[in-house]
Amino acid sequence: KKNIIVNYLNSSQDIYIKTPESNIIKQVYLINMVGQTVKSWNMTNIPNINNELRIPVSKISEGNYLVKVVTEKGTYNKKLIINY
Repeated sequence: KKNIIVNYLNSSQDIYIKTPESNIIKQVYLINMVGQTVKSWNMTNIPNINNELRIPVSKISEGNYLVKVVTEKGTYNKKLIINY
């Protein structure tokens, strides 16, 4: 669970996720503040270069979100503000 980095990259409008080498991401959820899943991504078959992922979210409404990263070793939640 530790050392997972989740950021919103304003310049490219991506959610950036970096995990330790031994921790493989299975699923990523974008959840709004009401608790609804706005988007989810299955990462099982996505090549994970340098254990970094970039998920484009340019079509998502601005606002506060919770990013839920499900890995082999547990779940990590991070609050994120998306703004353009």
